[in-house]
Amino acid sequence: MRFTKSKMKDWKESNINLIKESLALFGAISQNCEKLGKRSVFIMMPFLSDKLGDSKLLALVSELLLSLSEVVTPKYVGLQVIKHASTAKSPNVIKESCNILHKMTEDFGGMCMPLKEMIDYAILAVNNTNP
Repeated sequence: MRFTKSKMKDWKESNINLIKESLALFGAISQNCEKLGKRSVFIMMPFLSDKLGDSKLLALVSELLLSLSEVVTPKYVGLQVIKHASTAKSPNVIKESCNILHKMTEDFGGMCMPLKEMIDYAILAVNNTNP
């Protein structure tokens, strides 16, 4: 994202086509790069977490997060989702973060996920969404 922003003069966060292509690029990287590490995922996560609340991008982002979980670990991706979602203001981001954590738990099992952090995040999410 940083490279794209620096090279493109007309980059706008609201340009849906550029965002979709950026997500497709991240997907190709996650499936084809053997040495994709936690540092690379760390850089992607703020962007991916913000896009979880967008209904047009939800399927792409969810698929990418599951793919990244296979490359690095589900626990690491889950912790990153929790970290970024706990500071989110949008109710859709909070809801979809919970949904993706649920999906990751179903796919990879509870032993591979950060259960304590997920419980703490669930309590925080419920307290923040209830008046």
